[in-house]
Amino acid sequence: MIWEKNKYVEQTIHAAKVSMAASSSTSQLWIGYEKMMETARALKRADRTGSWRLHLSAVSDYIPVFAAAGHFNYVKSSYLYLQSMKELDQKHPDIVAKCENGLHVITRTDQFWAGLGSDLTTEQTLMRSLKSSGGLTRGSGMTEAIRTIWTLASSVSSEYNLAMQESTELSFTSSEQHKDCTLPRIQQRSAGQYET
Repeated sequence: MIWEKNKYVEQTIHAAKVSMAASSSTSQLWIGYEKMMETARALKRADRTGSWRLHLSAVSDYIPVFAAAGHFNYVKSSYLYLQSMKELDQKHPDIVAKCENGLHVITRTDQFWAGLGSDLTTEQTLMRSLKSSGGLTRGSGMTEAIRTIWTLASSVSSEYNLAMQESTELSFTSSEQHKDCTLPRIQQRSAGQYET
């Protein structure tokens, strides 16, 4: 019953959008923008939640956006990527099973909505240390020898960091994602002291 009502509401909204787009070029522009943003949100949701099928669907939906923006290399790369991923089902079903379990994204914590794409993770870890104080772009210089030493030392430094966290029983972790999920907030709410 609820599903039928939701479907009716969606159909009514879709019909109104089609009508508005037919009568006004401004409405057509904004409806197209809304669809593009919906696709961007789907891609973000796929990465953050580790949803493999949503990821593939969002990449597929983005191909016309890349074409409209004139990013033809992205169109070609996305198309080839999707073809390769469809072939992966037959060639390597074990890898597809891992991707469907959310292993196509990187998660640093076991919290929901914590998945990150490998490009973003690289930017947040390797590039941050490269650009921070003592990194390559701040004082050390960018000669070939310095870059080689820094690149080789970064993995060792990471291992030392992990060992120090384990030996001191201290670690870099984030707090609860939502402050309303913390124990003091739950206790306040159950005691009636906290109003939302």
